[in-house]
Amino acid sequence: AHVEGPFISPEKKGCHPKQHIRGFGFDPVKAIQKVYGSTENIAIVTIAPELDGSDAAIKWVHALQLYLSEHGVLVSLGHSTAGLVAGERGVAAGARSITHLFNAMQSYHHRDPCLIGLLTSKMLGNRTMYYGIISDGIHTHDSALRLAHRTNPEGLIVITDAIAALGMGDGVHKLGDCVVNVRGLHAILEGTNTTAGSVASMPYCIRHLAKAARCPLEEALICATEKPALYFWAMSEDADRTASQHRGNNAAVAEVDSESMNDGRALVAPSTRSGDVISPTRAVLTLSKSMFNAGCFSLPYAWKLGGLWVSFCLSFVIAGFNWYGNHILVRASQHLAKKSERSALDYGHFAKKVCDYSDIRFLRNNSKAVMYVVNITILFYQLGMCSVAILFISDNMVNLLGDYVGGDQHAKTVVMATIALVFIMGTNMFTEMRVVSAFALVSSVFFVIGATVIMQFTIRQPNQWRSLPASTNFTGTIMMIGMSMYSFEGQTMVSRIGSSLLWLLDMMHLYSTINVFLMLQSMLGHSIAMYVVFDMFFNGFRRKFTTRFPNCPKYFVDKVKILIYLTYAGIWIALLLSQGFRFFWVMVTYLMAVLIPKLEIMIPLVGVTSGTLCALVYPPIFEMITFWTDWKGLLTYRERMCKIALNCFVICVGFFAIGAGLYANGLAIYQSFSVDF
Repeated sequence: AHVEGPFISPEKKGCHPKQHIRGFGFDPVKAIQKVYGSTENIAIVTIAPELDGSDAAIKWVHALQLYLSEHGVLVSLGHSTAGLVAGERGVAAGARSITHLFNAMQSYHHRDPCLIGLLTSKMLGNRTMYYGIISDGIHTHDSALRLAHRTNPEGLIVITDAIAALGMGDGVHKLGDCVVNVRGLHAILEGTNTTAGSVASMPYCIRHLAKAARCPLEEALICATEKPALYFWAMSEDADRTASQHRGNNAAVAEVDSESMNDGRALVAPSTRSGDVISPTRAVLTLSKSMFNAGCFSLPYAWKLGGLWVSFCLSFVIAGFNWYGNHILVRASQHLAKKSERSALDYGHFAKKVCDYSDIRFLRNNSKAVMYVVNITILFYQLGMCSVAILFISDNMVNLLGDYVGGDQHAKTVVMATIALVFIMGTNMFTEMRVVSAFALVSSVFFVIGATVIMQFTIRQPNQWRSLPASTNFTGTIMMIGMSMYSFEGQTMVSRIGSSLLWLLDMMHLYSTINVFLMLQSMLGHSIAMYVVFDMFFNGFRRKFTTRFPNCPKYFVDKVKILIYLTYAGIWIALLLSQGFRFFWVMVTYLMAVLIPKLEIMIPLVGVTSGTLCALVYPPIFEMITFWTDWKGLLTYRERMCKIALNCFVICVGFFAIGAGLYANGLAIYQSFSVDF
């Protein structure tokens, strides 16, 4: 153990109880023996060199080195008001290190640099003065870290000064007889402004040293592993031989969560995961299955409602908001999936874990209720998407095969929807991500074929750009926003896909799987809309939602669309493990598609309500709850306030979109039904 005290200066006691501090008296040896008793479990003793009798005490402890093992008791100078002269006397008596440089000692002065001046003292000769330094960004300023590193890099040893409250979260903790208040990385002695140790882990301090001192991570790692060993070996009788015997031994480096303030992932190679996990390629395929769906094909009509330039500008804004929501959602879900040792978390279970690991008791006690609220939101979202997919399939099957079926248009739609139901039900019996991604591979091929046919047809049509209005009206614009939000219909899958990745870091960076894919999805979907709207605005838009393509050659395109959606459109509703439960909800979507009148008009409500909640409201709230404690330790006050302000802004935009969307869609539905009557 490293024993700090009680032979320290009362003026630099830190959080040590003043009543326990003592001097050496007339007999330093007896004083040491009385306080410590046996020294067999002591590795380092911190002593203030200015105390009366400290020279004899240091010599006595140093003499123990001859009788102990080569890792015997070492003397370190600290908790001291000593000047440089007293410090050099301590070094001459056998001290070889400084305890937490800059902390609990006199500040550097140009006339007397005090203990800090030992880093460059002439009396050291060729010896290295080792010194511990608390690189948590709180005990020692980054500028001081750089100064120490550049002055004496050979002797720098990273230490944490961590107390038992490490990992216990914010709150009131005990440190011996002292009460310590922990907030983030700050541990403050109750009733004072005195720092009482730290709650930063070694991995965090290593990372912070590398960042502050601008040194390679490998060098910072050496300061936490090899340097302490060299410090102990330097006191052995044959330091060179001892060092050569132990050089090459492995240091223990723990891997912990990369989103935690006690981050160790940066110190080790990312590990692969087992279970129901998928590669980044399969993640892209699965997202393509969920994103490139009926909502994407509705964008041309959305652009018609919003107007040319309003839709063009809003497409970037909507894509940016969706990217941000999905990005922070993935970060939080990966953090909690690893923390809870789960291979993956769907949106509902992710919401539950957010509450389970929160410091807020109310959320912990009501985590299941939060999960139910999120699952109900997703349920409405997925019911709407699946019913539209079935309606899309059946409508195009009627166009292709309607002449072979008797009855009116509605009867034909019911027959075709029933045929499609068989295939959709089959795909919904599979829930493993590996199987779903295999379906996605097939569906992606068909999507590319279908999109190619549509695009080559549209670009050959007469250009109508000058005939398009730049904007329309408030109702049309809000309807356009709702449909565009609906086009990102795969966002409820992002949490599960993101936390299912074989390598978690694949979804974390600016050019990660999720970010690149969302960019491509936005570009492709709105490019289709742009071509269709620009070239074919006056060439046969149909009123029904499910056939908002122009009258393309259906002998090929409709067949391709049928293959696309029969392959994967119904997989969305797989919420739970029970196949009976999935069967029930697939039947609900089927009945919605064939029984609800004007479903195609009502469906934008899905985008502006459930879709907006899942994309713009829930992710910022869950991110703030998940990382609240870590932000207090990792970020400055300004950075933390900026993150909170950004998330609150996104939430407000989400609620505004929901309110405006309900008004616009309600008005459109009312007008539609009024025409019929």
